[in-house]
Amino acid sequence: MKVCIDAHVLGDRSGGNETYYRNIIDNIYKNLGDTDELFILLDSEEEKKRIDAKNIKNVKTIMFKYKNPIKRYGYEMAKIVKSYSIDVLHTQYYSPIIKNCKLVVTIHDVSFIHYPECFNTMELIRNRLWIRNAAKRADSILTVSEYSKQDIVKQFGVNDNKVHVTYLAPSGIFRELEDKDVEQAKEKFKIDAPYILAVGNLQPRKNLVTLINSYVKIKSSDINFKHKLVIVGKKAWKYDAIFSTLNSHNLSDDIILTDYVSEEDLVRLYNGADVFIYPSIFEGFGLPVIEAMACGTPVITSNTTSLPEVVDDAAILIDPYNQEEIVSKIEALCMDNQLKNELRGKGLKRAKLFSWETTAKKVMDVYKFTMQK
Repeated sequence: MKVCIDAHVLGDRSGGNETYYRNIIDNIYKNLGDTDELFILLDSEEEKKRIDAKNIKNVKTIMFKYKNPIKRYGYEMAKIVKSYSIDVLHTQYYSPIIKNCKLVVTIHDVSFIHYPECFNTMELIRNRLWIRNAAKRADSILTVSEYSKQDIVKQFGVNDNKVHVTYLAPSGIFRELEDKDVEQAKEKFKIDAPYILAVGNLQPRKNLVTLINSYVKIKSSDINFKHKLVIVGKKAWKYDAIFSTLNSHNLSDDIILTDYVSEEDLVRLYNGADVFIYPSIFEGFGLPVIEAMACGTPVITSNTTSLPEVVDDAAILIDPYNQEEIVSKIEALCMDNQLKNELRGKGLKRAKLFSWETTAKKVMDVYKFTMQK
């Protein structure tokens, strides 16, 4: 079986989409049979060197010639499929215009349907046209939670046996660290007090404006509240409201935006945080909550979409639209060491249930299933 994965997101710092493909690819090699071949399509020369350095005989990297998605999905991908006699093509969200082999498409979520206001106009139009088309044309669909599976089935009218759940997982780097490692991150990002951590690209769906306003309310009502708020994530889209909210408050010393950080620094920041909060309004999975748990950090997250499914009873759930509830839960957890220790233990146990090895094996099983359809 010849499998081709469109992995152009590797190296683009796109957050969960990049993390998904990186870990699938890093863990799928051991599932290749003697007669299987894996072709990986890339944009980044650095990623090509990294994969080629593994020197796996039945793995080949191919560099895309075009950055333009219309050219890439319009004809370049179909040409590659034909040239290498590919049996199964695996893409993310979108489908090539010419379908000349079996097609597996990963769709993490369909948030653009539920919250169109969170997307810019061009992206919204593209998603409405291309993702629906990909869902209809795919021979199999991969998604990342039971919540997302049911949503995809409902929104696109596809048969539920066509959609396969492959959970995300924390990679091995996300673990408990010694204090000296944590101090490196605190010094680097100038964090000189206990802190609450939030992780996610700067965009409306992550609900960061509400989080900032909740934090401001705590600080204004309790002068003894020493925690800072650290927000990790690069600018994505429609982030102006985040910065205008920050500028409207005089708390530049207490709210730290790090921009994008390396995985090594992210692990240190998780470990150093007193509390991790993820008040997103919509998630297909919500990988940062499991990463935080794997680092032993107590978690507060939203009671919406896939998040209760992911965290089970190992986190405090909040209504992401209820600022008063967010305020009260942050204050309560920051001041309750017994509750923090309880959540820390539950979180570490919960995180161990998710494995990229298991996910990669299931992805390979879906390739085989799709090949036989």
